[in-house]
Amino acid sequence: MLPDAVYNRVGTGFGSGLNEISAGRIEGIWLPLLTEALSRPIYGAGLSSILWSDAMREGGGITIPGVVVAHNAYLDTVLDMGVGGLILVCAYFVHVWKGFRALSVDPALSPTLQGFYLGAAAGLASFLVAAIVSSRLTPGTEQVYLWLAIGMMYGQRARNAGDLSVSRRYVQTGSRAQSA
Repeated sequence: MLPDAVYNRVGTGFGSGLNEISAGRIEGIWLPLLTEALSRPIYGAGLSSILWSDAMREGGGITIPGVVVAHNAYLDTVLDMGVGGLILVCAYFVHVWKGFRALSVDPALSPTLQGFYLGAAAGLASFLVAAIVSSRLTPGTEQVYLWLAIGMMYGQRARNAGDLSVSRRYVQTGSRAQSA
């Protein structure tokens, strides 16, 4: 029932090797950058370090296409922050995923909010899978809804913990101009 263009795109590269399936990313981008990542494996070379990597320089030997991300968020993170940074970033996303899951079954929340947090958990898992071939793990404009959901999670957790006592006092009295 799908158009032929969909089948052509899905089948592109099959039978021709992984490099063809990855649209040339393995040999053209990832392998040259892997040697760059191994030169500073623990701490990395700084944010957006792909821009000044040896692989991007014409005089540095192997040159990769002019890209601003590694087209693998995990490799990009290792380039920028090293293995230590990748571990910390991934640990943070595990923390966020657990927070989404906990709020998705919180009986104090409405079914709508429970569904929102369950969807946010699924969206985060999808983002982490898609990060194998795209984007960055650090905040970017294409992830705005994920980061809004993370902000909502922290706000909901603060509300549940009662950390908003000052704000509640203003709401109860109906005045924000009242001094503390």
